[in-house]
Amino acid sequence: MAVSAITSLKKVIGYKGNSGISNTLRNDSLDPVPTVGFRVGYKRNTNILKINVIGARHLPAKIGKTTVNGYIVKVKLYPGQEKYETDSKPESWPTYNQEFTFEITNAIPNRNKDLHEILNSGNFIVFTIYAEDHTKKKKMVIGAATWKLDYTLFQHKLHTDEYGENEELETPEIWKKTEEVSSGITGMKQKREEKNNQLEVSLRYTPGSPEE
Repeated sequence: MAVSAITSLKKVIGYKGNSGISNTLRNDSLDPVPTVGFRVGYKRNTNILKINVIGARHLPAKIGKTTVNGYIVKVKLYPGQEKYETDSKPESWPTYNQEFTFEITNAIPNRNKDLHEILNSGNFIVFTIYAEDHTKKKKMVIGAATWKLDYTLFQHKLHTDEYGENEELETPEIWKKTEEVSSGITGMKQKREEKNNQLEVSLRYTPGSPEE
């Protein structure tokens, strides 16, 4: 592929470059859905999760007429009150590599508990990607991705020596596509519009006389 063609394709998908990643096009560049990457770590017999936000891909350079000057990812574990956010990055394929610590509020550490009793689908993580304008005061939601804890993905963490009760576990690198986030008002408006576009038909049958 010629250099000019690559440059044109980058403009189409809103690619702005990344100081931490090679600027060569990736295999998934033809699927421009905003995506977030992460790993989740856990130490046995605790109720602590460590969530590492690796980065994001395919983020839009513009939202409407607003030029994006930075991207952040907010992280929240449910159920729970704690939430954190990454630093702002100007690249549309940002690399964060930021780790946040959360407490699994509905889990009580116990040596007799199996892994699936603590790391279960009753807990889930929400990653919400925001875009910032040049003032850094206005945040626009790009999308959100949800991941339910899956104990089968937690394996022994590389380069660690502890096994057994103190073993550190970690998931592989996971990339999730985001979905659009709409407010309750937007959702209600959409439902009203859908209702207005419906055609209601009422049928009535009146039997005639036998001679008819």
